[in-house]
Amino acid sequence: MQQNLKQLKRNSIHARTGMPVRWPNQKRPGSLDVNKIVRGKESEHKFAQNNGIIAYVCDGKLYVTPYTHDAVLTLEEAGFVRTSNLYVPFSNGDLPQEGALNKWEHLIRRAHQANQAAIDFGAATA
Repeated sequence: MQQNLKQLKRNSIHARTGMPVRWPNQKRPGSLDVNKIVRGKESEHKFAQNNGIIAYVCDGKLYVTPYTHDAVLTLEEAGFVRTSNLYVPFSNGDLPQEGALNKWEHLIRRAHQANQAAIDFGAATA
């Protein structure tokens, strides 16, 4: 069952400026600077995908969610346009820290289950 945009936002991390992030090979967490990622109206209603992660901009806010086919359909049906000019946080080994890390790990597990179920369904109907 396809989710709507409101549900997708709940199943995403709202990436904020100052959000603690740990990058690979760094001993201490750094922080996101969303102002360097979201470029005003040119980023609005755009989404990008990298290494199984989706970033999208809605109402000037940056959201990040694990890839599922359902998430892409939801964004496309809501009028979002795919772009290659949007940095995708958490897609190159970097991870949110503090409270967001638990939610992120939960979202990754759920997306993996949804993607596996889609593969199993496709194999069963082939």
